[in-house]
Amino acid sequence: MEENGIPPNKTKFTKIYVEMHSRMFTSKHASQARQDRRIERKRAAEAFKFWLGLPNSYYGSEWRLEL
Repeated sequence: MEENGIPPNKTKFTKIYVEMHSRMFTSKHASQARQDRRIERKRAAEAFKFWLGLPNSYYGSEWRLEL
């Protein structure tokens, strides 16, 4: 965001990330639907980190094909 001239509200985004992160961890004895939601939330958190320009595992490599 900063690279594109958009000043980030770090307090707001920190709060959002902490809330997302705290909801990711559920019991291993959870239902399949709950486990699926947890996986989707983890994916969303990684995409959010990518959007903010933070290190993430969502986009580990260049998206363009190498020729």
